[in-house]
Amino acid sequence: MDQVQVRIITTAITHQYGTLETGTVLRTSPEFAKHLVEEARAAEYIDEAEPVVLKQEKSAPEPVAEQEKPAKRKKSAEQDAVPVEPEPVSAEATVAETVAETAETQSQ
Repeated sequence: MDQVQVRIITTAITHQYGTLETGTVLRTSPEFAKHLVEEARAAEYIDEAEPVVLKQEKSAPEPVAEQEKPAKRKKSAEQDAVPVEPEPVSAEATVAETVAETAETQSQ
């Protein structure tokens, strides 16, 4: 079976291949390639001598050299502060407060 390569130059929606986006390289029958190039004007033939890159893989990122640590800063007040634990509140007290606040709001 002979196949021809074409490069899509504009978005084309096909029954056989679905949506073809700009830049897609398609290998297909000479008849369908002719349709895409001449009738739909959505593709161009790829010269056989031209190398075809189907999908370019991402290379691994280059290692980053360790950077020098920045100079130490003075401690801020937040860093010097002692954390304060909140007092435990029972669920019953919270519910009672919520009910009281709701009753006040509704009576106004």
